[in-house]
Amino acid sequence: MNVPRPRSLKLAVLLCLEVIALNIIFLPSTMNFNFWAFDDQGANLVVQYLIRAGYRPTVGFGYPYGLLPLLFGRIWFDAFGATPAACLAAMALCAALVAWALARIATTARVGLPGIALFVIALPLAIPLPAPNLAHVLEAALLSNALAEQVAARRGRALALAAAAAFTKPSMAYVYGFVLLLLMLWELRRDGQLKLRPLLRVLLPAIVTVAVLGAVLAVIYTPSAVFGTLLPIAGMSIYSSNHFGFFGAGRPFWYFPGVHLAYYVGTVAGFWIGSTVWLLVCGALAARRIRQSSGEGRAAAEVVLCCAILQLSFVWLFFGGFFSWFYYLYLLLIGAAIAATWGPSYRYVACILALMAAVGQKAELSGLYHAWRATAPSPEMANLWASPAERSEWTSVLGIVQAARAQAAGATMLDVEGGAELLFPGFEMPVSLYLVPGLATQTDISRKLTQLSDASVVVIPAASLNNPVLSNWPVFRRALDQYRMIWKGDSFQVYRRTRMPGAATLPSRRYGPASP
Repeated sequence: MNVPRPRSLKLAVLLCLEVIALNIIFLPSTMNFNFWAFDDQGANLVVQYLIRAGYRPTVGFGYPYGLLPLLFGRIWFDAFGATPAACLAAMALCAALVAWALARIATTARVGLPGIALFVIALPLAIPLPAPNLAHVLEAALLSNALAEQVAARRGRALALAAAAAFTKPSMAYVYGFVLLLLMLWELRRDGQLKLRPLLRVLLPAIVTVAVLGAVLAVIYTPSAVFGTLLPIAGMSIYSSNHFGFFGAGRPFWYFPGVHLAYYVGTVAGFWIGSTVWLLVCGALAARRIRQSSGEGRAAAEVVLCCAILQLSFVWLFFGGFFSWFYYLYLLLIGAAIAATWGPSYRYVACILALMAAVGQKAELSGLYHAWRATAPSPEMANLWASPAERSEWTSVLGIVQAARAQAAGATMLDVEGGAELLFPGFEMPVSLYLVPGLATQTDISRKLTQLSDASVVVIPAASLNNPVLSNWPVFRRALDQYRMIWKGDSFQVYRRTRMPGAATLPSRRYGPASP
């Protein structure tokens, strides 16, 4: 990545300051107790613990992402500790790299004030706070900077960054890399350079990237894990088992019975739909401009076309549940901002989209205002933000767990995902990453059943009851037949074994955040 030009540097500083401000403003959300204890955010901590315990991704436990985020997380957590705050800082760094890429694109493509306004106003939507997984923000950092390289007509570097993104998430990087390769081949053929030596010259950065990353990751995580995570097999299984897709589980995002116009105006849905339609229109027009333009103009048109193809691929192939709209929203911003350079009408549309983005954050800001008033961090919640009711319930649950530990009896969580076992003392350590249909392996389920058979107390959060983990695998329901409920709240249920097992050996807390 080249150092930005002076004007780009000023915009990069502005956008990075916005990222810092957003991380502070969104603290009740980014440090939410439920996110880290029982959701995907906590899995960022658990996966590192499982690897340190000797398990391997895709081999020892189900894992849907690439290995590069694991290596990044390992290095980062070794330096700063495996805590929610450290993980959030890593996500903020990746978000800053996205902001860096937007600044470079704005300067190189000369998007003007409408494009810059769109970047600044819609940045909170393009950078989820917090991201579900490090893989999402690391992929965004790599692909956005790849697009920045492409705008500057450095397609070889762009393809190298796309190759790195394939080691992060085996999905969109393949589509982008394929389209970029076709554009490179087309240009070489047009210039009469479609020969082995010129082709190898433009492919060399990507080849070196694949070779180096593949070798390093194979040494650390085994070759089978590398091959297992380079193919989207796990993702396809999850999508099929959970009926994910734009017209499946994702449908409530853009339509649900009784929906009113106010929903599209006051939420991100209206902006997302409008900018998607506009990007697809601009993508079709960009194909013609590629033939007519040259230099930076052609490169910018190529980026608009790529953004349109990638967004269409997202809608058609990679859209998950209703929550997944934010995965590639930066593509909408980049495509619309560059198109704003095509004439007055395009600039007007960019301004309209910026206004829609501003109004569309109303619901998010309202929820954030409520979170600041209704939740607060506290030591008993590992300094995570929770409401007084959640704090009271969780304190009661931990009291039961500590009593079981005092009797040398084990206590375990029966949850779909999350890092509660690492964040709070008294629980047996996690033995699986995701108990999700289509992802959890039979080994994951067997290890969890074994842990249940050794425990005297089982805690089930509402997040798992609503998922619901028990109905997904009846074996867990049958395992709970040996228990009776001894405590129930709005957010948790606690079960005790009716026939006490022998004293369980509580595993050591070799890796994870320090106890609060």
